[in-house]
Amino acid sequence: MMHTLKTIGFSFAILALSSAGMVSARAAEATPIKLEYIKSMAPPDKAVENADKVGILPPDLDYAKICIPQKSLEVDTFDWRGKTPATSGLSQEKLAALAELYFKGSGKTPPDYQRTVEIVDYLSKQSGQYANAALFIKYDFLKRDIWPLASTETAEDVLKRLLSSNDPTAYSLYGDLYVQEGNYIKAVEYYKNAFMRGDASSVMSLAYLYHDKKIPATEEEVNKAIIQAQDAAMQYLIRGNCHALTLFGMMYMRLNNIPNSELLGAKWFEKAALLDEEAPKLELARVLQRGFVIKNDEVLVLRLWKEAADLGSSRAMFLLGEHALTTQKTDEKLNEAVRWFEKSAQWGNAKAMALLADFYDGLYPRIKDPEKQRYWLEVAVKDPEAKARSFIKLASLYEQDKTVPRSTIFALYQQAALKGSFQGYIKLGDAYRYGIGTPENPIKALRYYRHAADSGRSSAMRMLKKAYECRIGVPYNKE
Repeated sequence: MMHTLKTIGFSFAILALSSAGMVSARAAEATPIKLEYIKSMAPPDKAVENADKVGILPPDLDYAKICIPQKSLEVDTFDWRGKTPATSGLSQEKLAALAELYFKGSGKTPPDYQRTVEIVDYLSKQSGQYANAALFIKYDFLKRDIWPLASTETAEDVLKRLLSSNDPTAYSLYGDLYVQEGNYIKAVEYYKNAFMRGDASSVMSLAYLYHDKKIPATEEEVNKAIIQAQDAAMQYLIRGNCHALTLFGMMYMRLNNIPNSELLGAKWFEKAALLDEEAPKLELARVLQRGFVIKNDEVLVLRLWKEAADLGSSRAMFLLGEHALTTQKTDEKLNEAVRWFEKSAQWGNAKAMALLADFYDGLYPRIKDPEKQRYWLEVAVKDPEAKARSFIKLASLYEQDKTVPRSTIFALYQQAALKGSFQGYIKLGDAYRYGIGTPENPIKALRYYRHAADSGRSSAMRMLKKAYECRIGVPYNKE
């Protein structure tokens, strides 16, 4: 089913005059991006011309002059020595800005979750809009199970508090939760409520549900949802919020039933990538690498990654490290790769942390460093996105250190097992079999060996076979 598009109603005069003079310095100085579109690979030119006529391509305007710069801190100059958020004397507005800085990081400041938690814990107990901003961060921490303070609240409790204040973003987040649960009817209800309360992005989530046929809908209903999403993004743009350029790009990339969807998305990303925003730079680089509607340009891809890295994108830093690692096998390139991976890890990229641990474990013998390997593994396992492999490797290191409590090693293997690692299950089986870090329990030992064997791995099956041969977990019959 192809979706039709209507004129969005670009008001060139409004766009050109709104927020005049409010120029983002970096955007104003940005070097133009030159792309070579592949016409032979794109859908028929007629459809492209039609798209241009109805106004779904970005108008050729100086968006640096239209966009209102998003004010966000890049560094914290406040002296925190001997002070807490409560005794700092800083306003709630300033504290909220600092919480966002330490939560997300910037091009100059890596994330600092400990400082974030201190500020969020204080602000969330106050009242007003900044308390709500803090609660959204607390919700994210609780949802990822990394809130370090004692709390009787769950993530859902926090979201209910936000919902009770009629916050539109809370309605949208509830919609996301219902999508994860597969309850699309309830998701639609909450997305519609969020949209009615002013959350424009929720109508895009609604359009995706219709487009993906998650809920029964006629072609007319699907088109209506897409048109509403376009109109919502346009309202953002008219008000000087140029994040709308990225929203348009992502929307057309996502709604692949629209003629020329990838081409349209690329054209919006082309405009957005000139501004101070990570996402469109990364997305445009991805489209370039695909080489479907735009000819691949490695120099431009590297430029976009570096610009995104300068804005604090840990993913861009990781990609630059990968590129350095795969171009030339020289010490210079290896050192460059390590520098990018270390920066990516400092900015919170769990994949970079695990890779650095491999590097320092001897993947590249000339930079083998057991202390650094242990450091990065210890950092990696604190991340909610850490892979089971990191828990296994750290536990193996700790097994060689007599000062580490066996219960600590047991806990690491538990985490690996929770993430589905057959090695984690085997190690838990061994722990319960021999009473290492936990009391002996042959029945549990056999249970974990069985879990490991369910993976189909030959080593796990051999372990289960030996367990049966030794009658582990089988009650002894005295008669």
